[in-house]
Amino acid sequence: MLPSLKPNDVILSRVLDHRENQEDERRYITENIKEGDVVTYIAEYGVQRGLSITHQVVEGVHFDAEVGRYVISAQGTKFGAPVDPPVPIENIQAVMVKKVGFIAAIYNFATSLPGLIILIAVPAAFMLAVLILRLVRVAKGKPPAIDPERKAEIEKEIAEKAVRDYEELIKKKKEIAERAVAEFKAAQEKENSGRP
Repeated sequence: MLPSLKPNDVILSRVLDHRENQEDERRYITENIKEGDVVTYIAEYGVQRGLSITHQVVEGVHFDAEVGRYVISAQGTKFGAPVDPPVPIENIQAVMVKKVGFIAAIYNFATSLPGLIILIAVPAAFMLAVLILRLVRVAKGKPPAIDPERKAEIEKEIAEKAVRDYEELIKKKKEIAERAVAEFKAAQEKENSGRP
């Protein structure tokens, strides 16, 4: 589409809402697309088959007897550009509303090497520097002082928890031992009852 559109230009387009009925589809496309509009479509014929193409409409909706469908004719705006193969109206995806220069500039900058450096490397370096500074401050600084009363409370809580854990452990071991003794006695009784 040079010179009208250049690579990496960003365009704002209105997506077309296709109809199921062929006559309704023809009427809808005829109402929404006229000669001179820039449309995006999926090529169905020629070497660009299956590709998304953005070209200018040179002839509106008409019936093409060769392909047996309603089509439009489109062409690039570059001097001497050939007319595209017929574009079936159901392949038209959108019609351009306007070119958005500011967003294109931002997109092109963000995808360039300087843009990537500024948008990714600089913030990453800043965060790394902040983390290193915090680490240095912590390494140089004294550990925070703990209030003696609070320290005593913490030590008491730790000691009480240790005692509770120890008592639970002893209780579990005692239960296991009692179960083992009971099983042993039951096994001996069974053995003795089997003897004459």
